[in-house]
Amino acid sequence: MNVFKEFRCLKFSGQIYFIFLGCFWLLGYFAAFWRRIGIEGTGVTIANSIVLLFLAIMCAKQWQHKIRIQDFALYAILVLIYFLNSSIYPATAKLINNYAVDVTLGAMPFFFWGLIFKHEGNENWITFLSRTAIIVNIVYSSISSSDVDNIDEQMNRAYMLLPSVLYLLWMFFERLNYIDLIFFLIGFFLECSMGTRGPFVCILFFAAVYLLFFKKYKHPVRMRLLIVIGSLLLLSLSTPIANMMVGLLSLAGKSTRIFDLMLDDSLINYENSNGRDILQGFLLQKLNRNNGEGFGLLADRLEVGFAHNILVELWYDYGYVLGSIIVGAYLLLIVILLIKAKQAYTRIFVMLFFTASFIKLLFSSSFIVDGYFFFLIGLCINGMREAKKQNKGIILKS
Repeated sequence: MNVFKEFRCLKFSGQIYFIFLGCFWLLGYFAAFWRRIGIEGTGVTIANSIVLLFLAIMCAKQWQHKIRIQDFALYAILVLIYFLNSSIYPATAKLINNYAVDVTLGAMPFFFWGLIFKHEGNENWITFLSRTAIIVNIVYSSISSSDVDNIDEQMNRAYMLLPSVLYLLWMFFERLNYIDLIFFLIGFFLECSMGTRGPFVCILFFAAVYLLFFKKYKHPVRMRLLIVIGSLLLLSLSTPIANMMVGLLSLAGKSTRIFDLMLDDSLINYENSNGRDILQGFLLQKLNRNNGEGFGLLADRLEVGFAHNILVELWYDYGYVLGSIIVGAYLLLIVILLIKAKQAYTRIFVMLFFTASFIKLLFSSSFIVDGYFFFLIGLCINGMREAKKQNKGIILKS
């Protein structure tokens, strides 16, 4: 895999697009650089957006037909809805202003990056970027003394690393490249060492979905049966595996929280969610007392910081009816893409970011400031457009 040779063979716009993909994939790691030169807070969001926008404009030849006028209209509508919230729900007006930059210039533009992101033909480069993310985390872990103590920092790093770990797992399953396997195992170890359950569950979810529904086998029924049996066998060995991981993580001086929970049979017990079950229960109780009617976007911040669960967050913000409609529409968009997409890699790439966004949002963070949430919308729309073009090509040929 010589990505630098591939880079040299590209024309100028292709080289800039290569750089754009690299900056997008490793964007979360830019914050350390910006802080080093004195840029903090929303300044980091603005700086990241300027870098991506500049590179996107420089490589416009690579994507000029992918973004349409209606895409800008959709973005404008989303921004308008965001700011109108403070008029409909005055109690959230201050929060709407405080989060305006992070939402409208930070998270929402990821919709456009999803429209122009091209995975096909760039597998080697994205693999290289994913390995780079693993190396960056190894270096950081080796020089950081806060691996166990700073829970919030560890959580952010764990979710930042997640797409790279998932991608390397996918590439190993696809190509049986053992270098990818080694990097994935290192990445998995790093994820486990950060003590956050969400990434651990996301990795297991993606692996199960891929092997059972996307991986092609010569004897599919037999292989899927073997996978189920193998999974049950691993489950029966969970205690010795957890003990082994506790020993390794303790030896490395890292958090053993995930495997301690496994040994206590409480990995999926919500009582071990650092109090989030109490916060979410409080929000739902208040919502029920309000007859299921929402309190406005970002209203959960007025009570508990944020809900740490996309369903509770949308229900509390928009009520049970509208919140459920938003979730249903989002999931329906993904299902339509999975049905219409002609290429398997498109479906798998969407499933990867569904895991890194929606599944993640069931455990942590907030959809309104999560770039991948909007990135996935762009991916799906672009995938459906590509499928429509391919269908037209088939009809014309016939």
